Amino acid sequence: MAVFDFDLTLIGKHSGGYIDKLNDIEDIGTSVTNAFKILSKRLYENNIKITVATFSDDEAIRYSKVKSPSLIAGEELIQHCIKHSNCETKIERVYAYYPYYYKEPKKYMALGLKEPMSNDKSYHLKRIRNEFSVNINEIIFFDDDVKNCISAKKEGYITFNVTGKKGFNFKDIKLMQ
Repeated sequence: MAVFDFDLTLIGKHSGGYIDKLNDIEDIGTSVTNAFKILSKRLYENNIKITVATFSDDEAIRYSKVKSPSLIAGEELIQHCIKHSNCETKIERVYAYYPYYYKEPKKYMALGLKEPMSNDKSYHLKRIRNEFSVNINEIIFFDDDVKNCISAKKEGYITFNVTGKKGFNFKDIKLMQ
Protein backbone atom coordinates (compact mmCIF):
# COMPACT_ATOMS: atom_id res chain seq x y z
CA MET A 1 0.00 0.00 0.00
CA ALA A 2 1.24 3.48 -0.85
CA VAL A 3 0.21 6.44 1.31
CA PHE A 4 0.79 9.96 0.03
CA ASP A 5 0.49 13.31 1.72
CA PHE A 6 -1.37 15.86 -0.40
CA ASP A 7 0.14 19.37 -0.32
CA LEU A 8 3.67 19.56 -1.75
CA THR A 9 3.68 15.79 -2.23
CA LEU A 10 0.85 14.53 -4.44
CA ILE A 11 0.49 18.07 -5.81
CA GLY A 12 3.30 20.50 -6.55
CA LYS A 13 1.73 23.38 -4.62
CA HIS A 14 0.24 24.09 -1.20
CA SER A 15 -3.54 24.42 -1.16
CA GLY A 16 -3.82 25.87 2.33
CA GLY A 17 -6.23 23.01 3.03
CA TYR A 18 -9.03 24.05 0.70
CA ILE A 19 -9.83 25.82 -2.56
CA ASP A 20 -12.73 27.47 -4.31
CA LYS A 21 -13.25 25.10 -7.23
CA LEU A 22 -14.92 27.85 -9.28
CA ASN A 23 -12.13 30.36 -8.65
CA ASP A 24 -8.93 28.31 -8.42
CA ILE A 25 -6.53 31.21 -8.94
CA GLU A 26 -3.47 29.15 -7.90
CA ASP A 27 -4.39 26.28 -10.28
CA ILE A 28 -4.31 23.81 -7.40
CA GLY A 29 -6.84 21.60 -9.18
CA THR A 30 -4.40 20.84 -11.99
CA SER A 31 -1.18 20.60 -9.99
CA VAL A 32 -0.78 16.84 -9.48
CA THR A 33 2.89 16.20 -10.25
CA ASN A 34 3.91 14.30 -13.37
CA ALA A 35 6.01 11.93 -11.27
CA PHE A 36 2.97 11.10 -9.11
CA LYS A 37 0.94 10.46 -12.27
CA ILE A 38 3.59 8.04 -13.55
CA LEU A 39 4.13 6.21 -10.26
CA SER A 40 0.47 6.06 -9.26
CA LYS A 41 -0.55 4.69 -12.66
CA ARG A 42 2.02 1.88 -12.33
CA LEU A 43 0.97 1.16 -8.74
CA TYR A 44 -2.68 1.01 -9.81
CA GLU A 45 -1.88 -1.27 -12.77
CA ASN A 46 -0.11 -3.62 -10.35
CA ASN A 47 -3.01 -3.67 -7.87
CA ILE A 48 -1.15 -1.68 -5.23
CA LYS A 49 -3.66 0.45 -3.38
CA ILE A 50 -3.11 4.18 -2.94
CA THR A 51 -4.50 6.28 -0.11
CA VAL A 52 -3.97 9.89 0.91
CA ALA A 53 -3.18 11.07 4.45
CA THR A 54 -3.74 14.82 4.62
CA PHE A 55 -4.35 17.68 7.02
CA SER A 56 -6.83 19.16 4.49
CA ASP A 57 -9.97 18.73 6.57
CA ASP A 58 -13.61 19.56 5.80
CA GLU A 59 -13.81 21.15 9.25
CA ALA A 60 -11.80 24.09 7.86
CA ILE A 61 -14.69 25.10 5.58
CA ARG A 62 -17.69 23.83 7.53
CA TYR A 63 -19.09 27.30 8.30
CA SER A 64 -17.76 29.11 5.20
CA LYS A 65 -19.31 26.56 2.84
CA VAL A 66 -22.80 27.86 3.67
CA LYS A 67 -22.00 31.19 2.00
CA SER A 68 -19.48 29.76 -0.48
CA PRO A 69 -20.72 26.32 -1.59
CA SER A 70 -17.91 25.98 -4.15
CA LEU A 71 -15.28 25.61 -1.40
CA ILE A 72 -13.81 22.12 -1.26
CA ALA A 73 -11.43 20.37 1.14
CA GLY A 74 -10.49 16.87 2.19
CA GLU A 75 -11.58 14.01 -0.04
CA GLU A 76 -13.50 16.23 -2.45
CA LEU A 77 -10.40 18.39 -2.98
CA ILE A 78 -8.11 15.40 -3.58
CA GLN A 79 -10.51 13.73 -6.02
CA HIS A 80 -11.02 17.09 -7.79
CA CYS A 81 -7.26 17.41 -8.30
CA ILE A 82 -6.88 13.81 -9.51
CA LYS A 83 -9.67 14.34 -12.06
CA HIS A 84 -8.65 17.80 -13.28
CA SER A 85 -4.97 16.83 -13.55
CA ASN A 86 -5.89 13.88 -15.80
CA CYS A 87 -4.27 11.47 -13.38
CA GLU A 88 -5.02 7.88 -14.38
CA THR A 89 -5.19 6.24 -10.98
CA LYS A 90 -7.61 5.44 -8.22
CA ILE A 91 -7.32 6.84 -4.73
CA GLU A 92 -8.87 4.15 -2.54
CA ARG A 93 -9.56 6.44 0.38
CA VAL A 94 -8.64 9.85 1.72
CA TYR A 95 -7.85 10.29 5.41
CA ALA A 96 -8.39 14.00 5.95
CA TYR A 97 -7.84 15.06 9.55
CA TYR A 98 -6.19 18.20 10.87
CA PRO A 99 -5.21 17.54 14.51
CA TYR A 100 -6.08 21.09 15.61
CA TYR A 101 -9.78 20.37 15.01
CA TYR A 102 -9.74 17.34 17.33
CA LYS A 103 -8.44 18.85 20.59
CA GLU A 104 -11.77 18.87 22.43
CA PRO A 105 -12.95 15.61 24.03
CA LYS A 106 -16.22 15.63 22.08
CA LYS A 107 -14.30 15.81 18.79
CA TYR A 108 -11.53 13.29 19.45
CA MET A 109 -13.82 10.84 21.23
CA ALA A 110 -16.07 10.83 18.14
CA LEU A 111 -13.07 9.38 16.29
CA GLY A 112 -12.58 6.70 18.93
CA LEU A 113 -9.59 8.44 20.50
CA LYS A 114 -8.97 8.68 24.24
CA GLU A 115 -6.88 11.83 23.93
CA PRO A 116 -6.25 14.56 21.35
CA MET A 117 -4.75 13.49 18.05
CA SER A 118 -0.97 13.87 17.85
CA ASN A 119 0.30 16.57 15.48
CA ASP A 120 1.54 14.15 12.81
CA LYS A 121 0.08 11.45 10.56
CA SER A 122 0.04 8.66 13.19
CA TYR A 123 -3.76 8.65 13.42
CA HIS A 124 -4.14 8.61 9.63
CA LEU A 125 -1.70 5.71 9.23
CA LYS A 126 -3.28 3.68 12.03
CA ARG A 127 -6.73 4.07 10.42
CA ILE A 128 -5.30 2.95 7.08
CA ARG A 129 -3.72 -0.13 8.69
CA ASN A 130 -6.94 -1.04 10.46
CA GLU A 131 -9.33 -0.40 7.58
CA PHE A 132 -7.21 -2.19 4.96
CA SER A 133 -5.90 -4.91 7.31
CA VAL A 134 -2.27 -4.25 6.42
CA ASN A 135 0.83 -4.34 8.59
CA ILE A 136 3.18 -1.41 9.16
CA ASN A 137 5.82 -3.02 6.92
CA GLU A 138 3.31 -3.22 4.05
CA ILE A 139 2.93 0.56 3.82
CA ILE A 140 5.18 3.00 1.98
CA PHE A 141 4.60 6.56 3.20
CA PHE A 142 5.48 9.75 1.27
CA ASP A 143 5.37 13.22 2.88
CA ASP A 144 7.12 16.56 2.44
CA ASP A 145 7.00 17.36 6.18
CA VAL A 146 10.09 15.88 7.79
CA LYS A 147 8.34 15.80 11.21
CA ASN A 148 5.64 13.52 9.81
CA CYS A 149 8.35 11.38 8.21
CA ILE A 150 10.39 11.07 11.41
CA SER A 151 7.27 10.07 13.35
CA ALA A 152 6.22 7.49 10.73
CA LYS A 153 9.75 6.05 10.53
CA LYS A 154 9.87 5.69 14.34
CA GLU A 155 6.60 3.75 14.16
CA GLY A 156 8.16 1.37 11.61
CA TYR A 157 6.79 2.58 8.28
CA ILE A 158 8.92 2.62 5.12
CA THR A 159 9.10 6.38 4.75
CA PHE A 160 10.17 8.74 1.99
CA ASN A 161 10.62 12.46 2.60
CA VAL A 162 9.76 14.58 -0.46
CA THR A 163 12.53 17.16 -0.16
CA GLY A 164 11.86 19.52 -3.07
CA LYS A 165 9.41 22.41 -2.98
CA LYS A 166 7.41 21.32 -6.03
CA GLY A 167 5.87 18.06 -4.86
CA PHE A 168 6.76 14.44 -5.49
CA ASN A 169 9.36 13.77 -8.16
CA PHE A 170 12.03 11.13 -8.68
CA LYS A 171 14.94 13.46 -7.88
CA ASP A 172 14.02 15.22 -4.64
CA ILE A 173 13.16 12.27 -2.44
CA LYS A 174 14.95 10.76 0.53
CA LEU A 175 14.46 7.38 2.16
CA MET A 176 14.31 7.93 5.92
CA GLN A 177 16.95 5.78 7.64
